[in-house]
Amino acid sequence: MKGLVLSFAFLVASLAAHADVAHAETEWCAEDPVLIVDGRTIDITTSFDRAYLGSIRDAILFEIQVPENVAFAAAVGVAVFVPHEVSIARTLPVWDGDGPMPLVARVTVRADAAFDTFTRITGSTAITEVVQGRSNSPTKLAVGTLAP
Repeated sequence: MKGLVLSFAFLVASLAAHADVAHAETEWCAEDPVLIVDGRTIDITTSFDRAYLGSIRDAILFEIQVPENVAFAAAVGVAVFVPHEVSIARTLPVWDGDGPMPLVARVTVRADAAFDTFTRITGSTAITEVVQGRSNSPTKLAVGTLAP
């Protein structure tokens, strides 16, 4: 009986020694302005570990380039965790309407800390791979958009 009590005491002490070890998964924050470009809906999502939310020092920049002959381009949506600024520039060459329309996005998360970011474009596009970036450095993605 004494051996059983000692074994139980050792088990309790071992569990208590490891109780402070965290086994939580990463909680993510994501911002995703939605663009309407000549009838195409495009969603650009950038995500980062929620632990860095307090280090964000300014709005997330979403710099979008579309062909110069695009008739309509606008950003819609509301920021959830972090304000974002979206600029759309008609700086790509004229698109002749044949094949996918090109779109380039540069996303910059401005923060006091250095951390990984993950960005992708979905919607009226071929879904891009998730592109890993770093805070304070622009992450660039280029896609071809599909017909609306």
